[in-house]
Amino acid sequence: MVVEIRRVLRDNGWAGDLSQCLALEANSIELWMENNTRVMKRDAHSCVSLLEVRGHLCYLKFYRSKSPLQSLGFQLGYGRGVRSFDAAGRLGAARVVVPEPRCVLLVPGGLVLLTEGLANSADLKSLWSQQLPPSEFRDWLVLAGEALAKLHLAGFFHGDCKWSNFQCCESAVVFVDLEAVGVAAPGSGAQSRDLARFTLNAEDMALSPDDYALFLDAYLAATGWSKDELLAAVLKPLQSLRSRHLAKYGPRGHALV
Repeated sequence: MVVEIRRVLRDNGWAGDLSQCLALEANSIELWMENNTRVMKRDAHSCVSLLEVRGHLCYLKFYRSKSPLQSLGFQLGYGRGVRSFDAAGRLGAARVVVPEPRCVLLVPGGLVLLTEGLANSADLKSLWSQQLPPSEFRDWLVLAGEALAKLHLAGFFHGDCKWSNFQCCESAVVFVDLEAVGVAAPGSGAQSRDLARFTLNAEDMALSPDDYALFLDAYLAATGWSKDELLAAVLKPLQSLRSRHLAKYGPRGHALV
């Protein structure tokens, strides 16, 4: 028994190659991933792994259908994987650095998204936990501020700006997990929520005010916006995020805004 490809939902020339990879004995896509890829993360709704296709490193994410209604949506071409693929195309066209979207396939139980894999990379949260030399981590904070400013100036919001979605690769910060990306005017409330989400992580990690200022100053320098007006816009969504975070995890870290 092999993994059945029920439909190609999106393709940038990789669907045929991924289909060939899937033509191996497996009772399910997740079992195939377990046996043939390097699984990195698994939860109740998804499984993420790395593999090589055509000799290129790729990132593969399986989105498990959570209900008959969602399964129908997948069959009709909707779902987070499709949104992520489409968002990557729009961001790439706007010269925002994101992994190249490669294909989306409908498979039994859900759908899979294939994108470019980023070799020798780590997300900002992982780098913090590794306790890099302070000067090196500060460089990444500056690059994160510049990258978010570029995304915002291009007229988008990310929608989930936690540190784990800032992937640090060579000398660039690359945005990942693009399912919630949307269009937004520069300086809009949606973009303020991006900054608030990043700030919540900074507070939770007990980032120093001076280091947080490096991120914020890099963002402001790129956008040319007023610091006082920006912080005033960020505070309201940040307070809401803080309340939920406090209820879930209890007090930790310190306020930066």
